[in-house]
Amino acid sequence: MGFFDKIFRRKDKPVTIAVKGKKTDVNNKFGIMAENQDRRVPAELNAAMMMLDEAFQNDEQFLTLSLEKPLYDGVYFVQAARIPSGAISVQVGIESEDGTKLVGRLTDEVTCAKIMMYFLDTAKVESIDDYEVVKICKV
Repeated sequence: MGFFDKIFRRKDKPVTIAVKGKKTDVNNKFGIMAENQDRRVPAELNAAMMMLDEAFQNDEQFLTLSLEKPLYDGVYFVQAARIPSGAISVQVGIESEDGTKLVGRLTDEVTCAKIMMYFLDTAKVESIDDYEVVKICKV
């Protein structure tokens, strides 16, 4: 039994997104894709949560949930990975007229899972003001 089976005990369900009052499934252009270093698949709940569980177990693994294009607040992806300190880093890509901004925060496994599940359900990120801009250094 995986981490998510223990805490959520949810049955698998197709991922849908509310778009202007209509439900949209992952098989159309508004679908969410799940990606890690090994694969990229339509973000069905169990597959996405198994990939997140892999990221929790291995600090070389990650999970990115992405939209083909942003639907709300410019958010077009959410990604998570364990960092060397043991915390979970959650980052959000936000697209605007000025370009793309990456914001992030450190969290625990349960909070990270809730952030990912909310994104899968709504294509939104709650409390985006709690995230800080990620500084990217030039190499």
